[in-house]
Amino acid sequence: MGYGCNIFNIQRFKAYLSTIIDLYDRHVVSYVISKRNAYPTAITQNVQYLLESVEASTMLSNSEFIVMLNQDTNDRLRLAELLNISDDQLSYIRDSKPGCGLIRYGSSLVPFENHFPNNTKLYKLITTKPGE
Repeated sequence: MGYGCNIFNIQRFKAYLSTIIDLYDRHVVSYVISKRNAYPTAITQNVQYLLESVEASTMLSNSEFIVMLNQDTNDRLRLAELLNISDDQLSYIRDSKPGCGLIRYGSSLVPFENHFPNNTKLYKLITTKPGE
């Protein structure tokens, strides 16, 4: 098949779609994903919508790996309560610079700084800033 597609990638993609579409039937979807060795993945620009949903907040609190960047005050406080983040740790997602934040891996919280040089060809390919 062209463009690097194969059966494995298509099955993984279907598993991702199942996770998004079938939030209320988590157990069946979770079983299918685990059986296929796939990993459900989600990304959001604004975590507020996840925090307003009981099902989505439960999935978020049960997530093994979360990368958090700068967060709005209300979202930051709700995340702190949901994920047991201390005030000191919250400072890493309060008015943080691009490429800086907090990683939750299992029960560990690790601050990070990832400064990427903006004068490279790779930066120009991956930047999400309009006009760059």
